[in-house]
Amino acid sequence: MPCRPALSARRPLAAVAALGLTAALLGVASAASADEASGAVVGSSIASAVAGTADAPASVAVDVTSAQAADAVAFWTPERRATAVDADALTSTSTADDAARSDAARTDAVSTDAAADSSRAVQVAPVSHIGRMYYMQAGIGYACTANVVESANRSTLATAGHCITQNQVFSDHMVFYPGFDSGPSASGAWPVITGYVPYGWYERNAGDQFDDSGFLAVKRDASGRDIQSVVGASPVLFDQSNAERAAVYGYPATGRFDGRTLQRCGGLTEGVSVEEFALPCDMNAGSSGSPVFAGDGADGAQFANVAEHYGDSSHVLGPVWQGTEHDAYDLAAAVAN
Repeated sequence: MPCRPALSARRPLAAVAALGLTAALLGVASAASADEASGAVVGSSIASAVAGTADAPASVAVDVTSAQAADAVAFWTPERRATAVDADALTSTSTADDAARSDAARTDAVSTDAAADSSRAVQVAPVSHIGRMYYMQAGIGYACTANVVESANRSTLATAGHCITQNQVFSDHMVFYPGFDSGPSASGAWPVITGYVPYGWYERNAGDQFDDSGFLAVKRDASGRDIQSVVGASPVLFDQSNAERAAVYGYPATGRFDGRTLQRCGGLTEGVSVEEFALPCDMNAGSSGSPVFAGDGADGAQFANVAEHYGDSSHVLGPVWQGTEHDAYDLAAAVAN
């Protein structure tokens, strides 16, 4: 096997520039009884230490009050979304040729050949259950890609773990915009009310890249509808092979991309390790959390998510969902909303 190229820094899509805002981290006074029964740890607003022992829980939770959820939707005004800047852009080496290619890409026809293998991401029509998730983390604004997945509560999203917590700091003001296409779709904005990440990711971050996944529950809309009823959802699969035909859909945002349109890559995944895949694809920052579907299209079951990319943007990588991800998914899917 050839030597693995150096990975780029793990950076979600967007940093909100010059907002001058101090974000309050999500607070939870105590673990809910359901979390206690399942062995999950509930994250606090001060990211209190969790003992990393053999008895450590499988998942860590973050929770949001109703008032915080309502505030999150109001917080992400069009002006704040427009101010969001990709974190990599702060040290961007983009050239005029990159900008020209980006402009050309926006005028190209949207690809309708979803079955084609492509290591060069191509723009596709928006998919109702895939979208962008904006959030604040340690006072900085970001965005990731997320996807609605089938679940018991019909209100569950899948994304990357670092979109929910990084360095034991939890995200807040989390809002999901399904079907995003140069702005929110008619499906609206869905605030997150709780989420779960594998304990290994919470505790060790880069020391446990194989668990950089997370699952979130969102609030019902004003009419009482769950998100799955409104936009649909993807089936989920666990314990799949790390080498199979797959398709990735996401919102990359640097170089020739601008994070405003949905992009797709497809082909055969490569097993980087037992728990991690790589797929030839030039998506970059902003594609964190992108769903990886079995087969050629967005109608397949999701079995993994994008978490990072090689430094030369030749491949995207991420965890293939295993038992720890299944545990986090089960907890999020059981949240009453």
